[in-house]
Order: sequence, then C-alpha cells, then structure tokens
Amino acid sequence: PTASRISKRLLFSIAACQNWEVRTLDITSAFLQSDEIQREVYVNPPQDIRRRGIIWKLKKPLYGLEDSARLWYHTLRDRLIEIGCKISILDQSVFRYYDDKNNLIGMVVSHVDDLLYAGSTRFHQECIKQLLGKFKISRMHAKDFTYLGWTIGQKKE
Repeated sequence: PTASRISKRLLFSIAACQNWEVRTLDITSAFLQSDEIQREVYVNPPQDIRRRGIIWKLKKPLYGLEDSARLWYHTLRDRLIEIGCKISILDQSVFRYYDDKNNLIGMVVSHVDDLLYAGSTRFHQECIKQLLGKFKISRMHAKDFTYLGWTIGQKKE
C-alpha cells in the first residue's frame, strides 16, 4: 500500500499544529534491502557475464517481480513496528509514534521507498535514528523540497 493524498495532508496539518518540521528521505535500492523472498525465483545473469548452463537464484526481490513492492512494504512495516510505531487502521502506509503518556510525537507516511515524516526531537532520536541504522538512505531533505511531485515549503509562523 501507498499513502493516500488525505494521509499526506493529515501529516502536514498535524505537523503545522505541532510546529514540527516535515522531512523526507529516500531509501536506496529498497527492494534489495527487503527481507528474503519466500519462493524460488531464477534469472539469467546479465549478458556480459553470462555463461552457458549458469542461472541465478534470487535471494532478494528485484524491481519487476509482482511481489517485490509487497515484500518491501512488509519489511518497512516490520522495522517501524519493531522501533515502536503503531500502524494506522485507516491507511496502512501511515505510522504513528507515541511517548510514554500516549501523546503523539511523530508520524511517518510511506510511498514505496519515499518516506515523509515529522515529529518532535524525541521522535527523531528514538524512531528516525533507528530507522536510519536499519536502511541505507540515498537522500534526505528538510525545509523546502519536492515529494512525489508536491512542492513542500515550510516557514515558522
């Protein structure tokens, strides 16, 4: 699943009300950072290194396999839950993070390997820092950036 427009707008609204900075990050080669495939998939090696009679058995999903995106989502979901996030029952691409008093202190919205998030300093230290330790990240942006075609600009007011 990928987050709906309403879920993204909800994150923006909550972030504005809480004076949280909205940020984004992109996970590098997300499918290759997924958990292992639970079925057997064989492919021919690339043309320049192909040898007669040799095929490869995939351990990780690749772009183009019908279940790659689902396996990546399950991997991301499981890591966020391990960190302490709660999954939304209305949109399974929205994850919430609460403090000990059950106050919302952060949110993560996923669109495949592009994450949009906002939260308190504690959220960044406890949740995002752990997430960065679990996956390789290709880019991170804050303040003014583009996310899935949306131009995001933030001002303190």
